[in-house]
Amino acid sequence: MSFLVYATLNFLSRFSSLILRLSPKKLQNALAANRTQLKPLSRPLSHKNAYWFHSASGEFEYAVGVIRELKVLQPNSFIFVSFTSSSYAKVIQSSPLVDACEAMNPVDQKRMRQIFETLRPKFLLFARTDIWPQMIFEAKRQNVPTILFACSWPRMNLWRSWLYSQLDNVYWAHKVPQGLHAGKGTQAVQNILGDPRVDQALLKLSESTIHPLPTNESQLISSANETCLILGSTWPEDEAIWLNAIKEFTHTLKIIWVAHEPSTIGTSKLRDKLKSLGRSPVIASEILALVHQQDTSTSTKGTAPQIAVLASAFNKASDLIVDEKGYLFSLYQIADLAFVGGSFSRHVHSVLEATAAGCLVAIGPKHEKNSESQWLKQTYLKDLEVPAVTIVNDEKEISDWVNAYCQKVPPLAKNRRETLRFELHDLILHKRGASQQIARRLVDMLDSILL
Repeated sequence: MSFLVYATLNFLSRFSSLILRLSPKKLQNALAANRTQLKPLSRPLSHKNAYWFHSASGEFEYAVGVIRELKVLQPNSFIFVSFTSSSYAKVIQSSPLVDACEAMNPVDQKRMRQIFETLRPKFLLFARTDIWPQMIFEAKRQNVPTILFACSWPRMNLWRSWLYSQLDNVYWAHKVPQGLHAGKGTQAVQNILGDPRVDQALLKLSESTIHPLPTNESQLISSANETCLILGSTWPEDEAIWLNAIKEFTHTLKIIWVAHEPSTIGTSKLRDKLKSLGRSPVIASEILALVHQQDTSTSTKGTAPQIAVLASAFNKASDLIVDEKGYLFSLYQIADLAFVGGSFSRHVHSVLEATAAGCLVAIGPKHEKNSESQWLKQTYLKDLEVPAVTIVNDEKEISDWVNAYCQKVPPLAKNRRETLRFELHDLILHKRGASQQIARRLVDMLDSILL
């Protein structure tokens, strides 16, 4: 079967330019980004410790903690990152931990071979998903070990099980799923090393300057007489459900709306819909543009001065619509409740950041592929006797979840709110350390190879 798959992909690689023209727009954009020379590989490298990490897009968040630990253990290591989607190109390019990066065509075997010959990596590592047979087969030709880490597929099928068997090792985030077929990949049963995205979420929190905010004015949200809810990384399908659910809320809520892909049209439509419900929304970019004319300290995204300005304006409104990227994690820290988007449209985004920031989280029905939500929905909080993550399937379940929280934790019950925040944060804190374990495993394997 391996020969048949390889032969098929080798044939397709001869038509890679045609396949690209017929491919989704997202991949075309990613490869266009590559042509702008992000951090290119230009010559054969002399680095003894070169690593090739591949991530589809936001999966880079699972890789960056491992890369950071590798740089600690091996300061002279060279890190190359390939990716599929253009949506994370700027983040990867701007990371000081990444020495070179490039968008990849899944069937461009010629380019893969060039990278292997130029980079001469000691390992090819896939972050969580997006395993390409062509990359695996080319790695085998070059005698480069292949590793999948932060793996969390809840179910295995014949194709995925076979694909995993072609890897040299698989590091599971939490547990090995049922249906993992016999083969080379069964050694991965022993490799449950945890979720490195936990370390990244905790690092972001530790580096944040949001708590405490520098002015009394900035504390208005967390000390207000209303509960604060944030809807993070939402898609239009998520927003439509919540706009209907708002009508059934029995308590007054302040709501922060943060779209996954903000747009001028989307922001305008959302504002009009909220006004039609009798609410008073404000838009983040309009507030900051006015203030920035007098105070340049508010120009850096997500910093305490900016959040202070937004908090002050939000205190006089019912809703804050955040129409630019770069604010979500900071805003999680001033909310009581969080809904993580994508779960009513495609698949839920990460719930770790919201939980680490101390928010009680709800997600929609499309969450089965997210390992963090699987264990958090089964973890009950001592004080409220509710799960850290609650599944809501429709408007009624959303309103029931919100109304129950507001009844159990009224806005003026500050001590209870803080106790809940610490308990949620501790849940994530106890899962830290996967990045260091994976990096140490790689270094030990490399040492054994060099002996």
